[in-house]
Amino acid sequence: MIPYTHAIMGHSIKGIINILLWAGLGILCTQSLRMPGWLSLPLGLALGFGLHRGLLILSVILGKLLLKRGHHRGAVLSFSLAIWLWPTATTLTYRGQAYASLRKRSHSHDDLNRALADLDHALVLDPQFTKGYLQRALVYRQLSEHHSAIADLDQVLSLDPAQVLAYHYRGALHLKRKDFNAAIRDYSLYLDQDPRSASAYLGRAQAFAHRKHWSEAKADLDRALALDPRSSSTLITRGQINREVKDYPASIGDLSRALELDPHSPIAHTQRGVSYYHLGELQQMRRDLDCAVELEPQPGYSLYARALHRHYCGDQGGAVEDMSRLIDQDPSAENYYTRGVIHAFIGNYRKAIEDLTLTLEKQPDHVAALYCRGNAQQALGMGRAAAADHRQADQLQTHQLPPHDEHGYYHRAVAHYQRGDQHTAWADLQQAQSICLQVKNSRLLRQVVGLINRIEMSQQRPLMEQER
Repeated sequence: MIPYTHAIMGHSIKGIINILLWAGLGILCTQSLRMPGWLSLPLGLALGFGLHRGLLILSVILGKLLLKRGHHRGAVLSFSLAIWLWPTATTLTYRGQAYASLRKRSHSHDDLNRALADLDHALVLDPQFTKGYLQRALVYRQLSEHHSAIADLDQVLSLDPAQVLAYHYRGALHLKRKDFNAAIRDYSLYLDQDPRSASAYLGRAQAFAHRKHWSEAKADLDRALALDPRSSSTLITRGQINREVKDYPASIGDLSRALELDPHSPIAHTQRGVSYYHLGELQQMRRDLDCAVELEPQPGYSLYARALHRHYCGDQGGAVEDMSRLIDQDPSAENYYTRGVIHAFIGNYRKAIEDLTLTLEKQPDHVAALYCRGNAQQALGMGRAAAADHRQADQLQTHQLPPHDEHGYYHRAVAHYQRGDQHTAWADLQQAQSICLQVKNSRLLRQVVGLINRIEMSQQRPLMEQER
């Protein structure tokens, strides 16, 4: 069970010393019984070796049992005794696994560092020990050292291609690193060997979804749910994909089933709220978003979605309040930009300029922020600063506006309109109008349509004068 030959071959001087101490203890015991010398020596050695090996095996079995039952600190102590008796790659790997499991409760990086030290030691003792590489990869994953984790999994597969679980773990790491093609390849290799793994189908479906391969993703999710119909995470993922393909009733159905299984899932509430929004069921949407914000310790996407909903429905104060809470958690360029365009929309130009300036400090090539800040400065009579922002934005035209940013297209149209370039303004207003209709931003749509009408009227006047 625990190979003595490793120590005898020089892998563990400490282990050899331990054996000799136990052998000496056995000899003392037999001599105390006043046995003949020719008998006490072999019996003493046998007794010492037996006690040592018995305690070693017992401590390993007890450690494994404690680990399986979730008593991680007890498992660490039991494996520590085994390591003191005989430090091998196996016992060190078990203790490393116990430390890594302990970290999930303690949330301490110290436990992960101890696990990593044990696993490094194990692989020094036995560089061909695949279980050590596999366990170290899982520790690296917890430390977010994805490159090192993938390198260890590569080593596992090169030493023993039959360790197909490594494909599953590596696929999950590729998914985290946004290498979706590699994730699909690894999950497929794993599913070739284990076609009944619901988690592998879910992982591959998520990779397909990121590649916008909707039909492949849905097929994998259907397989995953056939294997595990009570998986709320799979139902949430299928609900998100149904929303992407605009099958909103199916999306709501999946997300409602997920909430029956896990009523406290903020992501399910948020996603169902967005699907309700697309169906025009605004009360249900608001109820779901409020639930999501209350359930999340630090609401992110749910708070952002509720801010946009409030903005679209005319509650601009509530929208600013939600974005301010979000900025306290995540002061990103996009969050400052969103609050800035809401301030600009309600005519609070000075605060808009403050937020858009912070946006540009974090992301100097943010074209939409430059156009919006320029328009806010123009509204306050700061013509020179406005012209500088518009000029800089024009020079950054290689940085395209985001395809779903109705405010960005509107503000670029306003900048071109003020400079007399009605043709370019018209094209941007058409794009802004299309996005407003898609996202149901009726408030901004009024401003967009108003500017379109002004351009149409200005183009009709010369024609009317010619007819006269």
